[in-house]
Amino acid sequence: VIFPKDHLIYKDYLIELWMSQDYLYSKGNTEKEIIGQRFFDNLAMRSFFQGFEKYNDGNIWRCKMHDIVHDFLQYLTQHECFTMEVKSGNNTINPLGDKIRHLTLTLAPEGPLSCVSFSYCDLRTLATFDSKFNVVDSTLMSQLKHLRSLNLSGNCIEELPEEIGELVHTRFIDLSKNPLKKLPNGVCNLFNLQTLRLNECVKLGSLPQSMGKLINLKHLYVEYCLQLKYLPKGIGRLTNLRGLD
Repeated sequence: VIFPKDHLIYKDYLIELWMSQDYLYSKGNTEKEIIGQRFFDNLAMRSFFQGFEKYNDGNIWRCKMHDIVHDFLQYLTQHECFTMEVKSGNNTINPLGDKIRHLTLTLAPEGPLSCVSFSYCDLRTLATFDSKFNVVDSTLMSQLKHLRSLNLSGNCIEELPEEIGELVHTRFIDLSKNPLKKLPNGVCNLFNLQTLRLNECVKLGSLPQSMGKLINLKHLYVEYCLQLKYLPKGIGRLTNLRGLD
């Protein structure tokens, strides 16, 4: 329920989120992506999703969560998942409860991502939707030590702090559709990172030269990064890479 109601959910995106949270248990040599595909198919068969869009071969590409299912899951997870609408003029919001693990921020006006106190919570997910954050405060990173997935796509972020490298447990980062010109070298310290999404970062000119340190990276998305002319030399050391878009 980190997705807003009626949000289009891409199947591969969802499976990568499940992987970041260790929801998929792999038996033997079976890839976790395959396990996730089976889970998704099972949920789809049970009408968990609706509005399917499919490829020519019949495989589901994206869908939506059924409204009734969404409402029910929000009720079941109300102490663990929280959605907050950030309104103009709100500079500070009271600290979240210490049981909240997954936080979604919506409809935030242009401004810094420092409107929430994370000091007393142990977040695993931070996601933004329909928001216009333009600054990510460096001190925020020190409050998100146990974060597994970070979605800041579709904002107005031009620069990220080097301190993002302190999110050592993070496995999924989506920075798509931001006016980023470069990534901080600190990203290369995220040894557990499995998915890095940079789609439609049209101003992104280069990737850090130390990308080869991301030994657990499985999925790298750079589609429509129009200024990106080459990949760093160390990309050949990413032996776990499964998808390069």
